[in-house]
Amino acid sequence: MKVSLLIRRLSIPEFTTNAPVLVDVYITAMGYSPTIRDTRIAVWRRNSQNPGFTSVCALLDDQVVGVAYGFYGSPDHWWQHQLRRGLRHKGGPTTAELEIVQNYFEVAEVHVMPGFQGHGIGRKMMFELLREQQRAHAILSTPEVDQES
Repeated sequence: MKVSLLIRRLSIPEFTTNAPVLVDVYITAMGYSPTIRDTRIAVWRRNSQNPGFTSVCALLDDQVVGVAYGFYGSPDHWWQHQLRRGLRHKGGPTTAELEIVQNYFEVAEVHVMPGFQGHGIGRKMMFELLREQQRAHAILSTPEVDQES
């Protein structure tokens, strides 16, 4: 039997319906305690209502092995507050940095199940997630990989 990887966009209803499975990927990939599951499901479902919300999943023979989602950055979001605080701490924001902060797509989550990491699945999900974005910039709000910090 041939193994087939599929990167698939999810509609908002598909994302919210499948949030428990998607959050399970996140918890497993990050090594988090399952006690956060219900809270994260609620947060992810709430995030799906943000303007510009887009999500994808990686399916390997119908098993979800990855998930990524994001939405338009907004001055109301926690991440933009952190971003602006960091820029001020470094003496900014400069005009160029301010332009980015006012027009970006926030990549909120990107996760691949252990055992499937290191094979380009995350990169393929990112490509599909950003393929049709209308924003000039994309910012990963949770860089957890050492080379991306």
